[in-house]
Amino acid sequence: MHRLRLLKFSYIIYFFALALFVLAPVLFSKGYILNLDMIFTPGMNHHNFEDALINMEIRRIFFFYLVKIIPSFILQRLILLFTLFGTSYFMYLFLRKVGKVKENLSFPALTAATLYLINPFVYTRLLAGHWLFLIGYAFLPLFLYYFLKDKRIHAILTWGIISILSPHHLILYFLALVAFIPFTKKKVKALYVIIPTLLVSLVWIIPSLFRNPINKFSTSDLNFYASNPDKVYGLSYNLLNLKGFWAENTLNYSEGLIPLTFVLLLILILLVLFLARKPKKEYGLIISTLTVGFLGLFLAHGSYELGKPVWDLFYSKLYILKPFREPQKFLSLYSLMLSILLFFSAKNWSKYSALILVPIFLASSSMFLGLSGQLKSVDYPDSWYYLEEQGDDQKILVLPWVEYAHFPFAGKQIMDPSPSFFSAELISNQSINTTEYDLSERKLRQEGIDYVLLNKVADYKSYLEIENWENVEKEYEDENGIVFSL
Repeated sequence: MHRLRLLKFSYIIYFFALALFVLAPVLFSKGYILNLDMIFTPGMNHHNFEDALINMEIRRIFFFYLVKIIPSFILQRLILLFTLFGTSYFMYLFLRKVGKVKENLSFPALTAATLYLINPFVYTRLLAGHWLFLIGYAFLPLFLYYFLKDKRIHAILTWGIISILSPHHLILYFLALVAFIPFTKKKVKALYVIIPTLLVSLVWIIPSLFRNPINKFSTSDLNFYASNPDKVYGLSYNLLNLKGFWAENTLNYSEGLIPLTFVLLLILILLVLFLARKPKKEYGLIISTLTVGFLGLFLAHGSYELGKPVWDLFYSKLYILKPFREPQKFLSLYSLMLSILLFFSAKNWSKYSALILVPIFLASSSMFLGLSGQLKSVDYPDSWYYLEEQGDDQKILVLPWVEYAHFPFAGKQIMDPSPSFFSAELISNQSINTTEYDLSERKLRQEGIDYVLLNKVADYKSYLEIENWENVEKEYEDENGIVFSL
């Protein structure tokens, strides 16, 4: 009896083990996992940011109170573990639904759900610390699952909450939903999901537009964050292989033991064999899947060649694509397509489909064991904790005036964590929307600055003149920074 139960839910154990294998080295260690944009701090303070979007403010306030219940370093690990587990598990549920699979354990669905998690796209997003975007990516199949099961309230809540966490998915979910409307029993009911979600989202979208002009992102941003081409085979090859993240070359991205191309060719061969059987019932679903997948692939190319008129219209004139100054995010739809196609292609091979797991794992072997050691637990420096102990009634200036830097305690380039770390009022690059700060003793005293935190990053030595100012005292110094009091 126990063995039967274990077998019945073995796919859950498998997906959980898969997530553990990715996070294994850091999951049970104390400290914070800092990767570029993934910044967790002890207090997760929210008041030192000049947020343009209301949803970002809502999100920060939520986590500020949540870490009072669950310690931040534990919460971070729970979020990462659940996100990775949910990515494959939710896809598995969705595939069983669209494939009308009755048995609990489906090897084709399990294999395809594995591909949705273990691939270069998820790998690079983890490297870049885009944990909120990955939450949206994980819940996309669950959203479609609710939609196809006519659970409208569940679909609306999922879409609405995910859009607050990751605004890109307001559009990505819409594109995916439209593709699957033909497979609902009552197609008009799709409007009962779309209209309420969009109306509720306007509650944070409209105020955000007043706080941040929509034309803030220009075509220069689109060029700067453009998808990255392969040095030999070009842009399309990179995107087809779920790569092309704009900062891929600076994130120490490690290739797998084999290119994902082998998996793509295998999917193509199996798909041709599947279609040769003329499965008329699945034709419509496959066409819709191909449509949304290649739409994502097309948009991921950005404003180059064939895509330029589309981006000129929807990015520069209609502003619909303004959140996507980094177009490679559209590959999430292409990844969705690959998993669905793999599932249907492998259905006729039953248990043998599990053999496809081998090239999937080999193609993304660098993801395992903490992204090949790139996920590490670190703690904030003593100089930061010393300054935090001075109380929250102080006013702190953080220098150098940078948003991203290679912080010694993190061992890599990350976003400046100080606005989230300190409970006191803070002046930093992220709290004031200006590219530079006019540093003078007179200005600091006029603004009521009590402390200056000089992090030993970037051009910090050019700020050491502070030490020679009158009535300025060096209170604390370590290998990461210097604390001056005024």
